[in-house]
This record gives sequence, C-alpha cells and structure tokens, in this order.
Amino acid sequence: MLETCYRRLTSEFNSHESSDPAESWVAEDQTVGFWIRRLTHETAIHRYDIEAALADPQPIDPELAVDGIDEILTVMFERGRAARGTDTAPEGTTGDLVLESGGHTWFVRLLPTDVEISREVSREARSAASTIISGEPHDLLLWLWGRGPLPAPNNDDDGGAAAELRRRLAAST
Repeated sequence: MLETCYRRLTSEFNSHESSDPAESWVAEDQTVGFWIRRLTHETAIHRYDIEAALADPQPIDPELAVDGIDEILTVMFERGRAARGTDTAPEGTTGDLVLESGGHTWFVRLLPTDVEISREVSREARSAASTIISGEPHDLLLWLWGRGPLPAPNNDDDGGAAAELRRRLAAST
C-alpha cells in the first residue's frame, strides 16, 4: 500500500512543474513546489521517528536538514501565528536568538505576542542576541521538531529564550 501511494504521489508531482498552482495554507506559496518541499520534510522526520523507534536512527542529509530548519522557522512557525492569537508569553520569555547551522543563519526575535524571523543577521543583531545556538543541521532540526536535545548554546544564556522558542514551536506545529 505504501509503495502504491508513493508511486501515485510522485507520478502526480512529476506531471507538474514546481511552479504550477496548488492551494496551501501559505498565502505567498500556492505552488506544487510547496507540497513537494512540505512532504519531503514530513517524510524525512517520520523516517527518523521510525528508525529511532527501531533503535537505529540515521542522520537526515545535511542539505535537506538545513532546508528543514528554514521550513520550520519560516513556514510552519508562521502557520501557527493565527493559532497563537493573543497568547502572551510569560514574563521574561522574550529575547533574540541566532540559530546557525550548515553555513546558514537565522535571527529569531521573540516578542510578547509575536515572533519575527529573518534569514539576514546583522553584526549588531548577532551581538545583541541573548542566545546563539549552533549545531549540525540534523541536530538543530531534530531539536526544533522536539525530537532531540538542545544543541549547546554558544553563550551563557540560561536557556530561557531557547525554551520559549521550543514552547512556541510546539504550540504552532
């Protein structure tokens, strides 16, 4: 059954250009390419889950994991904005984080009722960040999805901003 569904899905994707229209929950990306990306990451994470359950987890390809980090921050986290509504963060859980992995960097500003995410990180923003988290793409992706430990922060932050980021991601995904 799984093989049949896989063949049908890949056949459907192969019959379209990635730029062809297809509805999604992301207003700025209503394309077949969105679904190819989304289902690739969904499959990679659940492949890891199955392998972990069998005590033989294999790392997610670094290039795929970097794109997965970007997707969870810029797509999945955004999706949860409407669900967050007016849910304010507890006192002291705002802050700026920098995430670094695989030669890529993301800046995350946790605001009391919102979040700002950027792929551009200025020198000033980096130096002002309360938490800088660096790790191998596989490790950072698994942490963001709640399937692994926090890669060691590169500073003396008590983990409050990192814990708040994970809490908000869990509520959004």
